[in-house]
Amino acid sequence: MKNKIPAYIVLFALPAAILLVASCQNGFIGQQAGNQGTEGIQFERKIYNSSTIDDDFDGSRVIVIMDKNTGGPNKRHEKSFFGGIEIEAIKDLTELAGDIHAMGINWDIWRQILCLQLPGNSKENVLNVIHQLERIDGIKYAGPNHYLQPFATIPNEDA
Repeated sequence: MKNKIPAYIVLFALPAAILLVASCQNGFIGQQAGNQGTEGIQFERKIYNSSTIDDDFDGSRVIVIMDKNTGGPNKRHEKSFFGGIEIEAIKDLTELAGDIHAMGINWDIWRQILCLQLPGNSKENVLNVIHQLERIDGIKYAGPNHYLQPFATIPNEDA
């Protein structure tokens, strides 16, 4: 695992990932989860994961993006929200500090991103958990925590 970086670490440095999720809302590989939920809540288009056991990802973590109605700035989610899935810990990767209303964030496209720590280390378990999470209303996306391969050299912009 030398030279591999878990993707959730990159999310701390790349808040633009939140904007990427919003751009996927009108396409990508998702299907409409439903037109209207209870009490007039509009459900967002789900994005379904297509990872396989052969992909390079962490066997103990799942990345979850909450939809606009379910997630929120610094909102805490109990393990029970995720049904009977065994979860050791939940980390909010988009936790904000300070006066969140003065930050100039576009709340229409902002989405809460969570990292679920699972017991053990099994890629098969991660894929099973993802399929279970995809059935839960309020979850826009669930996927593995892919490893990223850093560049061997820093690209030269002048070349």
